[in-house]
Amino acid sequence: MIRRAHELDTGAVMPLLRSAHQAKGLDRLFAFDPLLMERRWRAHLTSPDSLCLVHEVGVRPRGVFVGMASNYPYGAITGAIEVISFIEPDYRGGAWFKMCRIFEDWARARGCRFAAQTGKDDPRFAKALDRRGYLPFETHYLKEL
Repeated sequence: MIRRAHELDTGAVMPLLRSAHQAKGLDRLFAFDPLLMERRWRAHLTSPDSLCLVHEVGVRPRGVFVGMASNYPYGAITGAIEVISFIEPDYRGGAWFKMCRIFEDWARARGCRFAAQTGKDDPRFAKALDRRGYLPFETHYLKEL
């Protein structure tokens, strides 16, 4: 079941946020900071500009999605961006598609002109984004300074 996250999910979501950090390869650059991530998670939970979802299986979240709406820096439009998206491998199935649809509906209701997702450097995920109507737009590179 996909549902909006709430404060009581925080403890169960933290391991998912750690797994998302590892899956993105961010451990190569900086260590996961659980206190910082918990503060940011709680900030998204309470922000009217954020959407926090969990994919619950049984009584436990097995996936998490955080999106936020903001002004686009290069134009007078508002867009929604995926901040975090992670589902444990054994529980993926169609959960991401459901989360994505909820995110897009939320963004549309907020007056957003576009929704943006990261490609995850995975050809299968790129195909899923393509099927949902997403277009490749910019590529981000990260350099440690």
